[in-house]
Amino acid sequence: MILFPDTSASVAHAAMVFITDKFGWLFLLTGVMPLFFSGWLAFGRFRDVKFGRADEKPEYSTLSWVAMMFTASMGASLIALGFAEPVFYLQSPPLGIEANSSMAFEFAHMYPIYHWSLVPWAIYCLPAIPTVYILSISVNSLGLLADNFARISFWTDPIDRGGFPETWTIFYWAWWFAYSPMMGLFFARISRGRTIRQVVIGIIGLGSLGTFLFLSIAGAYVLYLEDSNLLDAIELLNAEGMATLVAVVIGHLPSPTFILSVVTILTVVFYATTFDSAAYVLASICTKELPGDEEPSRISRASWAVGLALIATSLMIAGGLETVKALTVVTSISALPVLFMMCYTLYKWLQRDFPGLAKQVVCK
Repeated sequence: MILFPDTSASVAHAAMVFITDKFGWLFLLTGVMPLFFSGWLAFGRFRDVKFGRADEKPEYSTLSWVAMMFTASMGASLIALGFAEPVFYLQSPPLGIEANSSMAFEFAHMYPIYHWSLVPWAIYCLPAIPTVYILSISVNSLGLLADNFARISFWTDPIDRGGFPETWTIFYWAWWFAYSPMMGLFFARISRGRTIRQVVIGIIGLGSLGTFLFLSIAGAYVLYLEDSNLLDAIELLNAEGMATLVAVVIGHLPSPTFILSVVTILTVVFYATTFDSAAYVLASICTKELPGDEEPSRISRASWAVGLALIATSLMIAGGLETVKALTVVTSISALPVLFMMCYTLYKWLQRDFPGLAKQVVCK
């Protein structure tokens, strides 16, 4: 990718188009499956099985546990896309909705919540006044999501072929699939001492709540600026990109310098946490016979961190975000059968080890 960036970017993009066009239906179907399977785990007869020993207490407090999951998986991306994604949907809305219409505004606020809340967390098993506008459109988005969840979950746009499912929903499901093995192992490592029900409800419930709160405020605020003609967000996004849009939107908030400084620091922390979590998981997998309660060596973690940094650099050289998106979709196709196998083997494992639901050790 570093030696032939243009060629690499073209190949990756062509592969992404092929996969989303030919296998988009499979991503949509598979995307909903973990939500139902997680519900069965949380409320079925294995809900009280623990990660770790039967008498083991949680290793981290609930607040620390949720914070680690959130920062490792979604934090930085939410900041980058929280303000920009509604603007994308406003100018190219789904379901045949007219661009920049009243309905487009409503769905532009709802769709990011759908893409970032229940389903992705299942796969992973700034305050401002206009307060009334934010609360109103957020409540409206909850209604839209509840009313349209089944439709947008399986919508492939087979007649008009407008490209919205492939560009957004299928891409997002592919994104979560690609990162799910790494995030799942990290979540499992920090969840010792908690039951299956606590882990499922904590990841999906609290994770979705966090993304809903952020996207409700960020998305509503940028839509308010656009709707009130205080900012031409569409023109700014198309001409300058997401980073400039985020900075300009924050510039409309009270104390913009302070808030932008906080956002910058949080972004660095979120990215650092994500890299550290990825390096931790990879080092753990590559350490032979590593006990579940021990950590991999720092040298191994540092080596993986450097390797990940080099990969990220090469991807940026080879076309930036679009190349990252394309390669994410390409690599995620191999995760789909693995996901089904994981559900099946987990079910068989629980059946074998806990036939009478006795409180035993889940993993040693």
